[in-house]
Amino acid sequence: MINAKLFCFSGKLHFTNVKISDMVGGRAYSCMAINYFMRDNVTGPEHVVIVLGSTEQKQPVKELWTSPSDEFFVKGQTLRRKCIFAGTPTPDVYWKKLEGTLPDRAKFKSFGQELQITDVRESDVGQYECMGKNSESSVTKVYDTRIESAPFWVEEPQDVEASINETATFICKADGDPKPEYAWYINGVPLEDRQNELGVRDPRIYNNNRFYKKDDNNITLRNLTLEDHMNIQCNASNKHGYVFSDVYLNVLGTTDTSNTEAFTANPSLTRAALLVLVLQLILQ
Repeated sequence: MINAKLFCFSGKLHFTNVKISDMVGGRAYSCMAINYFMRDNVTGPEHVVIVLGSTEQKQPVKELWTSPSDEFFVKGQTLRRKCIFAGTPTPDVYWKKLEGTLPDRAKFKSFGQELQITDVRESDVGQYECMGKNSESSVTKVYDTRIESAPFWVEEPQDVEASINETATFICKADGDPKPEYAWYINGVPLEDRQNELGVRDPRIYNNNRFYKKDDNNITLRNLTLEDHMNIQCNASNKHGYVFSDVYLNVLGTTDTSNTEAFTANPSLTRAALLVLVLQLILQ
């Protein structure tokens, strides 16, 4: 049976210090990988441990295996860090956060050698120290921890209802780590030209000095006309995900303000159909 002196991590088996009992009567150690879904398994090569000598020799602590020292974790995930120290007597392992304290969400696994922090958040950013210590010496390992996140809204675009000759502005701001990239769509068509793909060519938008894009977060249409009804979509994405908003511009006439329902330049395209079209473009 594997005891506190043997540790499995990343497919490897480590002995922190070897004892006569680890020979297990000459039986071999082997690794088995099991796929429960396929109801199949495979066994690796056998390894026999031979222990030399009969007297236990005290050994200072030394680093046997540790997690990478600089890693990032996605907000909401579980942080896992592990350090394995060899030595005789078997080293005790201690964890602490430098310039702070470990959160209540922190747990210790594998006889203290693995640190787990559930639901990681920005407050967990910093350096963590793992120390292995026995009666002979001590060794420390420091880990840098960065937290990244999928995009989230800072200012989500809103529906705009305005009268003719007025100005409509749409703001799309998100944050995340890495910083999000933005893509705007007008009635389901990309606003910007892309590789092998033309963007919006609607005369209300294309080469029209009434329409301008101030920056990635702001598009504006001035001196509105009744023909300026349109659906507008904004997507903010990074490698961890995206946020998406679908809004509309509704222009009211000067004499009839009873119609407050948005419609698109192409009446055959419903708002739901536009949403499906844009999502398909995003996921390509």
